[in-house]
Amino acid sequence: MKKILAAAFLGAALSLTACGGSDEPGPTKTIFVESTEEAQTDEGTNNSGFTEVEQEFLYDISLYTTPELDAQDPATLVRLGNVICDSFDKGATAREIVEAGGRNGGLSNDSMTTVVASSTVNFCPEHKQSASSS
Repeated sequence: MKKILAAAFLGAALSLTACGGSDEPGPTKTIFVESTEEAQTDEGTNNSGFTEVEQEFLYDISLYTTPELDAQDPATLVRLGNVICDSFDKGATAREIVEAGGRNGGLSNDSMTTVVASSTVNFCPEHKQSASSS
């Protein structure tokens, strides 16, 4: 159910931006690593080094990936996701975060929108309303 909600939220967030572009969302690269009980460590990570929540975050991004997101290191995307949540905590809007990502991080609005949506769904769901209303 979470996957369906995440996909719906990502789709809604992508449609909210006025950033144009013709890339159709779709699964082009899967970064997600299935976790098994044998592969889990005491810290809740598997042999990929990512927690289950981080894996969900990366999986959600992979559903709506762009060439520039494909080129990003997964650990860098996880750090960016946490920075996005910190920005929401400080009162930033989704639009401000997307624009700042384009100016400072060199990612397109489409890519930033995907990362903002996945961050909100997985790392800071308390900001879902902020992310969808901007």
